Amino acid sequence: MAKRETRDERRSSNRIEANLAVELSAQISTGTLQMLTESINISTGGVYCSVKSEVPLLTKVLLNIQLPKFGAHKSTQVVRCEGIVVRCEPASQRSSALHGARYDLACAFQNLDDETQGLVNEFILWKILRPAGL
Repeated sequence: MAKRETRDERRSSNRIEANLAVELSAQISTGTLQMLTESINISTGGVYCSVKSEVPLLTKVLLNIQLPKFGAHKSTQVVRCEGIVVRCEPASQRSSALHGARYDLACAFQNLDDETQGLVNEFILWKILRPAGL
């Protein structure tokens, strides 16, 4: 019998905890959806955040993710990209308590250009390698 993979085993990239400002917008059946929220974690493949409104699976979204000053970057950087909703489920107790969220939302990045992918990769590496407390 084949072994069933868990969600973590299917991931192709590691996630790091990061509380980043995220602006999300999408066209849904009821009109334009726009939300400001905060990420829970990010990877080279996508972002996980808490939101107050349900977003249908496979919805295409526009994301603006604000990265803090890091490494050689002397100012904040904004990752602007497309994404697709791959999971939207009732919020965990932690998300509800911290963010007043009703849903936890996972978006996979789509069509990142080389510069944007490099910026995300650089931020993740910086978070992994930096000394604690900085």
